[in-house]
Amino acid sequence: MKQWNCISKLINSIKFILLFFCFGISNSLLSSDNIRALYSPPIGSSPVLDGQWTLCFANGFKPYNNLSKCHPFKIPGSWEEQGYEDYDGFVRLSKLFFLSEEQTKDYTGIYFHKIRDADKVYINGHLIGETGEFPPDFKKATLYSRTYSIDPDVWKINDMNRIDVWIYNNARMGGITNEAPVLDNYYNLLKKQTYSNYETIAFVSVLAVFALLHLVYFAFHRHSFDVLFYGIFVGTWSVYLLTYTEIILDLNFDLNFIFRLNIALFYIIFISLPLFIFKFYNEPVPKYLTLVFAFVALNIPFVLLVPNIDHIYLSLTLIETVALLVTLPAIIYIIYQSYKRQLDYSRYLNAFVILYLFLGTLDIYFDFTKGAPDVGNRLLGPYALIILNFAFSAIVYHKHWVYYQGATFDTLTGLLQREPFIERLTQDLYRFQRNEQRLIIIMLDLDRFKSINDTFGHMAGDDVLRAVANGLTQSLRTFDNVARFGGDEFCISALVDKDTHVESFVERIHQAISNIEIEVKGVTIKPAATFGALEYHSTFGDDPEQLITMADDQLITAKFNDKGSILWFKEPLLSYVS
Repeated sequence: MKQWNCISKLINSIKFILLFFCFGISNSLLSSDNIRALYSPPIGSSPVLDGQWTLCFANGFKPYNNLSKCHPFKIPGSWEEQGYEDYDGFVRLSKLFFLSEEQTKDYTGIYFHKIRDADKVYINGHLIGETGEFPPDFKKATLYSRTYSIDPDVWKINDMNRIDVWIYNNARMGGITNEAPVLDNYYNLLKKQTYSNYETIAFVSVLAVFALLHLVYFAFHRHSFDVLFYGIFVGTWSVYLLTYTEIILDLNFDLNFIFRLNIALFYIIFISLPLFIFKFYNEPVPKYLTLVFAFVALNIPFVLLVPNIDHIYLSLTLIETVALLVTLPAIIYIIYQSYKRQLDYSRYLNAFVILYLFLGTLDIYFDFTKGAPDVGNRLLGPYALIILNFAFSAIVYHKHWVYYQGATFDTLTGLLQREPFIERLTQDLYRFQRNEQRLIIIMLDLDRFKSINDTFGHMAGDDVLRAVANGLTQSLRTFDNVARFGGDEFCISALVDKDTHVESFVERIHQAISNIEIEVKGVTIKPAATFGALEYHSTFGDDPEQLITMADDQLITAKFNDKGSILWFKEPLLSYVS
């Protein structure tokens, strides 16, 4: 119980820390520009710069040169999807569009949901924004959306305007993906980006809470390695999602380091999920999977330290392939076996794990083919992960409750076991010292119980024990303590008001047992009990086990001299004084 109280206090502390953290993150998001964004009114329909653009390949960044290798190009999209496969390098995407005088006053910003990888954006030859850096000091910014402000003076009023988006892409799908650029009031666009960050921070916060709770649980239950690996899995997901937010840009972290960290976190997720599933079902990890996990673990320092960032994709492609072809089938096999053998909780947990695996596989597929998922333009795995979190947390709670029940209550009678009873008796002693109450301790034993077992069988004996336990519970108050000490022995402790007639209180409990009648094989059994009782006095000391021994001595004497009676401890003997 003390251990559980410590856990509760630590959990509350963690909740406070996380709330403080979320509050701090919220404040960082609510900069003066973001606050203005939240209250900026919409300006009506905003032109989406989709449809036909011009794609020009370049040998380097040449913003003011004419380019000859140009082709029609559709936005949103990647050039790999539109026939220009395996191209990594510089491109310029251009579009002409007309703006009226009214529109040039309203359109003070432009929003890009996803550009892979680094970019510089020009309108009518004026640089309005850039994210990442072009070679030779390449900084990869593929994870982030962009919102750039536009000085109204750059617009050509009632005329054709030109936008040029220079992009450097070093791997996989390049282009303006997921959504076409949007022109609007800058603060409206910033609001869209801010809300997206809030949504991600909500995911991050929820996952962080779950992760810390599971890691704290493991700290107190060191045998629960399934909880440890799940805590690592969820905690890693929390940080992984954080790398996708524009908060990273505001904090001026090195973009290449964040990209490396993003991949390293993905590898930890890759390892921790199957380890959790194997440990949850108490299955040994196959040797071939152990080698796979070791290989992935070795790739974590590789992606963090390899000088050439392009080499990271070789590692990532290999491990994503292994995830789909090796690890995923192994997990599905374990899930199938657990369902077939009807293991505890398998039916519920497996459903949510399968949902997560399905959406996670879609995330990997989209990363291979389009650079991001089509559904809502965001990762899908976290949505299933939130559901999985609640399911697994409920399972852990239930498993702990079953363990607590088994360690606290007698499975046959539902009464307290010896150790929990002694803990509660210790608390009663503290209350006795603070309050003007009287403390009664009773040891009781059923008379001729062995003959009931011998005559009617042990099942009948169990029925008698359950009936006596029920009679004791009904005759006592909800805050009194009653335990089965083993066999047919029971112990009671009760704090009563100082005006209570304690002899009558105990006689009422004794009579409650005498009133029990049980029909077994056409015969009525009427159990009887002998009581050894004492009223606590401060001179008895404060050792609960000593007090129980004192009451038990009275029980033994009563059983020897007068079965079915109540024998009170009257005079404190010297041997009982602490």
